[in-house]
Amino acid sequence: MKIGSGNAREPRSAMYLRGIVKHPLHLQPLIVTIKNLSASGMMAEAATEFSAGDRIEVEIPRIGLVAATVAWARDMRFGARFDVKIDPAAAKRSITARA
Repeated sequence: MKIGSGNAREPRSAMYLRGIVKHPLHLQPLIVTIKNLSASGMMAEAATEFSAGDRIEVEIPRIGLVAATVAWARDMRFGARFDVKIDPAAAKRSITARA
């Protein structure tokens, strides 16, 4: 196995967090449930289907609006790769702050 091959996944934080996705084919923003989050992407569920390659913007609590590309989509789940890295701990703080 080659070290630094680019196939290593960044650590992900499991969570149940509401996000909002803006998609150019939908007039209204879409509510999604973010199931896991890393510095470079997320996996989420939505009431609509996305396609790999779709360009979206994701509103993540405590982080803000992040541009992304849908990397994969299956049924109502999809994975997205962010254009810029984020701090996933910031989103998690919004969950623990309510406890």
